[in-house]
Amino acid sequence: MDETDEARSFDGDQSAPEAKEIYLLMKKEYRISRNIRATWYFNHLNTTMTFVPPVSLSDLSSEELIVLSVIPEKSYVTFQPGKEHSFKLTTRTKVIFMSTQYRIAFALDLSPSVSSLDLCSGRVLWDDVYTSLKNCLTGLVQPFCSPGSDLALTPSLYVTVVAYTPLIACRNNFVLCQGVLVTRKNLKTILGELHRMLKEFENAVSKHFASLVTLQMNSHELSEVTSLNDIPSVDTRSRRSKLDEQKVEELISKPEHGFVNVLRFGILALQLLPENASAGIAVVTDGMVGLPDASMFEALVAQLRNSTIACSFLHIGCSHHSNLSFGRVPHTELMKFIATATFGGYFAVSPSVKNSGNELNVYHKAFFLWSFQKGLTGFEVPDTGLNCRQDHTSGRPSWVGRLLTHPVTNQEINVAPMVRKKHKEVNLQTTISGVLSLRLREGYTIKEVNLIKGESQIEVRLLLPWREYARIEYIATASWPLSPNKRYTRVEIIIEGSYDFLHEMTCTDKRPSKSPFRTAHVKKYWQSLQNLMQTDQLLVHLHSFSSNAVNYTVPKTLKNGLPLLPAEYSLQQDPSLNELIKFWNPIASLDINIWQKWMHTHRIGIILRHDTPLKKYLHTPNSNGYFQSVHCYKAMTALNNMLKHWCTFVLMENHSNLTYMYIKFNNSDSDKPPSTFYILRVTSKPPCLVLRLAFLGGTAGHERHAVVAELREEILKLKLPRGPHKSSGLRLSLERRKQVQGIPLDLTNQKEDDLSSAKPSKMSTQLNRKQTTEVKCCVVLSKPVEKILIRYERVPHDLSVVDDPAREIPRHTSDAAEKASRSVAAMFNTMSRYLYHRRWIWSIQHGRVPLMPTPMVGRMLSTLAKIRTQEGFHFALTTIGIVNMVLEVEMKSDNSFIKRTPRLGYEGEDENDESHTSSTCVVQYILFPPNAKNTRGSISEDEMEECELAESDGELQIVTECWVEPQHGLSVNNPLERKHLNGLTYQEIASSASEIEIILNSMTGTHANVVSFIGHETQLAKTCWGKRKRNRDGTCAQCCLSGTCACGMCKDFRARSLPVPPGLALVRVAHKIHHFERGCCQYRLTGLRAGGT
Repeated sequence: MDETDEARSFDGDQSAPEAKEIYLLMKKEYRISRNIRATWYFNHLNTTMTFVPPVSLSDLSSEELIVLSVIPEKSYVTFQPGKEHSFKLTTRTKVIFMSTQYRIAFALDLSPSVSSLDLCSGRVLWDDVYTSLKNCLTGLVQPFCSPGSDLALTPSLYVTVVAYTPLIACRNNFVLCQGVLVTRKNLKTILGELHRMLKEFENAVSKHFASLVTLQMNSHELSEVTSLNDIPSVDTRSRRSKLDEQKVEELISKPEHGFVNVLRFGILALQLLPENASAGIAVVTDGMVGLPDASMFEALVAQLRNSTIACSFLHIGCSHHSNLSFGRVPHTELMKFIATATFGGYFAVSPSVKNSGNELNVYHKAFFLWSFQKGLTGFEVPDTGLNCRQDHTSGRPSWVGRLLTHPVTNQEINVAPMVRKKHKEVNLQTTISGVLSLRLREGYTIKEVNLIKGESQIEVRLLLPWREYARIEYIATASWPLSPNKRYTRVEIIIEGSYDFLHEMTCTDKRPSKSPFRTAHVKKYWQSLQNLMQTDQLLVHLHSFSSNAVNYTVPKTLKNGLPLLPAEYSLQQDPSLNELIKFWNPIASLDINIWQKWMHTHRIGIILRHDTPLKKYLHTPNSNGYFQSVHCYKAMTALNNMLKHWCTFVLMENHSNLTYMYIKFNNSDSDKPPSTFYILRVTSKPPCLVLRLAFLGGTAGHERHAVVAELREEILKLKLPRGPHKSSGLRLSLERRKQVQGIPLDLTNQKEDDLSSAKPSKMSTQLNRKQTTEVKCCVVLSKPVEKILIRYERVPHDLSVVDDPAREIPRHTSDAAEKASRSVAAMFNTMSRYLYHRRWIWSIQHGRVPLMPTPMVGRMLSTLAKIRTQEGFHFALTTIGIVNMVLEVEMKSDNSFIKRTPRLGYEGEDENDESHTSSTCVVQYILFPPNAKNTRGSISEDEMEECELAESDGELQIVTECWVEPQHGLSVNNPLERKHLNGLTYQEIASSASEIEIILNSMTGTHANVVSFIGHETQLAKTCWGKRKRNRDGTCAQCCLSGTCACGMCKDFRARSLPVPPGLALVRVAHKIHHFERGCCQYRLTGLRAGGT
């Protein structure tokens, strides 16, 4: 038969052809986990399926996984679009998954080695950073068609670009852009902005690096001077002390820490992007990185695997070259291993992509396509250039490949062959689906699937790339076809690695290794094997839930609200709970950081409403020097009561709750036993809480998301009673009051009569009369605020700079306390370089003026806090007088950087345009306690003895700061209280926080100084003569000079009008000028001074 006669279209009536590749499109509403992908594969394995090749996107179904196209095993078989066809999925079929939206964080490794010259190309590596970023983004935004289909796809691509430098002295913001929806329309504009910002970052790095080089040169000169002369000079000693204070090694982090920090910044950036999108990190680096220690590396790779983050590397510069020097040899093996272990890709070179129709390019294959086989061999783009004469398959010099090639067979000789050794074989009383779900979450990938013993059993071989020199193979065998009632799986574990590595592991009577590096890695490998057994035992324990009625039978005492744990208390109330406690106690004590191994995890972030009225000593200390905190007992009680009624029973009071799920969703009245369950745990400390839900592995995705959505709605329905306000003076912010009452914004040149004649409008009258009887119990957040919440353990010593808190850790502390403090300091350093920061220092009392009372300063801070709460801020954290308030602002972005108008936000904005995307931006506003900046260090001891100061000789400051998430877009849809934020970028939002502070601090500061001055009139008269003699009534007993104080009264009295901010009534303020004996020192009420960092 001719081949043209054989070419035909197979439909459902004919024999189904075998599929070679299947391309699936994942649902957009929520992210499809690896467990759901594997479940779909095994449910359809060795079966015949039907599908209709879609013609347009509207033809796609609403299923979680949609068959987009099929490549048959036989090339002459074709599938026509719009008609129903059938195919068979076999063990040889490769299933490839695609998503409709992606989130990628580009981490630019701008270490000092990037400033070197590439010997292959003759260019500075810094220029190649932008080129690689440009080529990658250009390739990703190109539309493409899946093989076997003519349907063009353009997934949504959310991009964050972070530039990292190990220079500790460089305090520039590392985020170049965040949350930008990149398309073909706005790509050119975005690349131009990124190029400009990268140039500015380069100038900042070069400036700080130049100071580092200068310091190193000074240190070298100092060492030479010291070696020539044992007794250094005074100048040398001063220089030495300066160098001791600022050591060279403290100015730049180590290469091992730098590599870990690059990935941590990438993980943090992904957590702030849409969670429904598939995640990936693209590291642009020259490969000059150090390998971190075994524990840190294991934790880092585990975090990437558990979060399903594909880590890819865009390598710049040559991989190997004979003229490389100064130790600048790239760690190519490390990058390839991480890319393979996390289902990413390795680019030895970032090629430019030309428009070749709708075919898949290399960037699409590396970032958009996901398959189980990708974790075996990885995805690599070799360097096709001839400058370095490299072996394109391995990235090493070509002469190395020729030496390792057999002279006859022309095949490469494996110098260190991989040795396999059987480690253990066990039987698990659970289904193979649960075993595969657990292993896939730990980073294992499917190596091979076989139907053995006459297709009565299925054998699944899983592989974990533990290191580039060691792997773990996990073989699971069970009966076929799969059934939830067949709870028996035979497991075999095989370790695979080089001979010397396995020899160190298995030979216990040999001499211990002298290398701490090898010893640590061998120890970690043993721990990984032991964790396999422990996690399998807990898996069997979890999946035995529905097999025994004792595990899910709820006694009457638990239905009445008695918590099951702690066991001592519950057993006293009901001794029959012993068996139930044995089953649920290991589950209740699980760490939330490892929940995802056995369960599907979800989170709901909330902020509770604070109790009113606020504490008196919230901003200022009490008589004992202690601060009070913000409490939210009422909101917490309402939330716990709601969760108690929501769940089946309480595991731990105000901590963990348990809910049963039945085959018929939300039909708990059924007589059938529950099919599964989920745990709800309250984490973090109030007011900022996180509700974490953990569903047992295998729970359907639509059921899980329905539960989460319903719980979120119930939380939003919670209300708290609130009485009417006693005063409406602070109900509206000043900006809002001026808009509502019809007062113009610019009142600088208006007179007092004009202000008094302004009458309030009807709208303001209605707002003042409106009394809300109920308020929301809590606010649900869309971003993980607990990840980026700024935490201070103490007030910084120098508020003029943002310094490393690790330098202020007190000495002689315990190891646990020091470790916790350093962890908080490391998180603060990360946030200080990621978030946009502005700090304002307001001087409310300067020089030798009367001491302002502490309650009056606290009232000023309390007023600021009340205004922020009316604008929508919520208390998130209070520590030793430091108050952190949080607000989420809606940001809107479109496909281009369009010029905006102040009111509309965008010019030519189309509401029906799907390219516009909405996100939120987290704004943190922090109030510090009053800061007294003392200047007595500049006064000599003789002067201190001669002059006794009753007033403060320093400067009293109010310090506030604003941390804003660098979210791309403009603020929109703000309520009336913060209407002034509409159309502002995140930088402008931070700057606008000081506008109301200028008005408020000018008014309250002036009033406080006047009241303080008048109240201290007698004290001023007493102290004007220092230690001179005084009468019993407090007046001066000395003979008074002309024009000085007499009888406690001021002879010189002047009055004038102070300049007032726009919108405030003019006030007549008296200035008292006291002429003292020494000189002509005058006290005056000075205006406020503001400084920003």
